[in-house]
Amino acid sequence: EDKRYRNNSASARSRLKKKQETLRLERTVSDLAGRFDELEREATELRKENNWLKELVLLRGKSVTEAGNSGHDEHVPSEDDDLGNAQERGGGSIAEGKGKGKGLS
Repeated sequence: EDKRYRNNSASARSRLKKKQETLRLERTVSDLAGRFDELEREATELRKENNWLKELVLLRGKSVTEAGNSGHDEHVPSEDDDLGNAQERGGGSIAEGKGKGKGLS
C-alpha cells in the first residue's frame, strides 16, 4: 500500500513537471513567433527603404549628369529634402526603429 502511494505521488509529480515544461515550451514558441513577425516586418521596411535609396541614387546620378550636359542649373534634392519625404512614402529614416523592442542577442 505504501509503495502504491509513493508511486502515485511520483507519477503525479512527473505529470505536473511535464505539463509545466510543455507550457514553458509553448510560451517560448509564442515569443519566438512574435519576434519572427517583428523581424519580418522590419526586413520588409528595410527592403523598401533600400529600394527607395537605390532609386534616389540613380535619380541623383541622372539629374547630375543631365545638369552637367545641358548646362542648366537644376535643383538636385538635398539629403534633408529626401529624408523629409521618406516618411510620406512609408520608408522612414535610417535611424527609425533603433532602440525599440528587444535586442538581437
